[in-house]
Amino acid sequence: PIVNLFIALVLVGFALSLLGMYELQLPHQLTNFLNRKSNESSGIVGILFMAMTISAVSFSCTAPFVGAVFTATVGGEWFYPILGMIGFSAAFASPFVLFAMFPKWLEALPKSGSWMNIVKVLLGFIELAAAFKFLSNADLVWQWGIVSRPLTIAFWIVIFLMAGFYVLGFITLKHESKSEQISTGRMLLAMPFLMFSFYLIPGLLGSSLGFWDAFLPPKQPTDVSLVASIGGSGGVSSTSADEGWSKDFEASVASAIESGKPVFIDFTGYTCTNCRAMESNIFPL
Repeated sequence: PIVNLFIALVLVGFALSLLGMYELQLPHQLTNFLNRKSNESSGIVGILFMAMTISAVSFSCTAPFVGAVFTATVGGEWFYPILGMIGFSAAFASPFVLFAMFPKWLEALPKSGSWMNIVKVLLGFIELAAAFKFLSNADLVWQWGIVSRPLTIAFWIVIFLMAGFYVLGFITLKHESKSEQISTGRMLLAMPFLMFSFYLIPGLLGSSLGFWDAFLPPKQPTDVSLVASIGGSGGVSSTSADEGWSKDFEASVASAIESGKPVFIDFTGYTCTNCRAMESNIFPL
């Protein structure tokens, strides 16, 4: 739980940086030193210092993403960090490869502008949503009962609605001017965020969210369901995931022997994403 809480705090810190609250920067002395060495040196050493200078200068842009990927490894994850770094390296390397193969494409390269800031802010919203996921893991282990499934879904809905509204220009951050018109590109970019927000709404009503259930806290008997509230059943949703299961191993074995049936044992964990996926999407079948 401490690791998950640490990851959540790191993600929040990086997200606030991407949202423009502050800027993460390496010490200027280090950047100036590397830049000076790259100018003074030649050959492989000069190229090495040049690469280090570029890395230092781009730290404020790359640290929130790379840092978020690396913090996931602290929790024992390996597949998604590797996938993230492959995507990160491919994103940096592919333009050089493609422009070397097709030099004329440079003429069609979009100019730097507001779209780069939009991408940065969107990554900030996504990291906030991811931070809430790790916070819910800590909540599960420590049994706080605060970061419930409905609360997490509601937070995600708000986050992705804000992301969509930001792209459309309805929400602006400090030092930003409001867009006078909504371009087609902005509308296409905002649609996935808005659609995902509406997709999550049935989860507030107690419905399964398929693939995304793996990243959400499991359903609990104490979760408040809007459907149950409207129906007048006290506002507590039933959890079908626990039906037919027993936490008493010896009693289950005795019952299986008596009925002549095999025993199915589910080895699970509070923060196991794959376990959540199995329990939400496979076991109910």
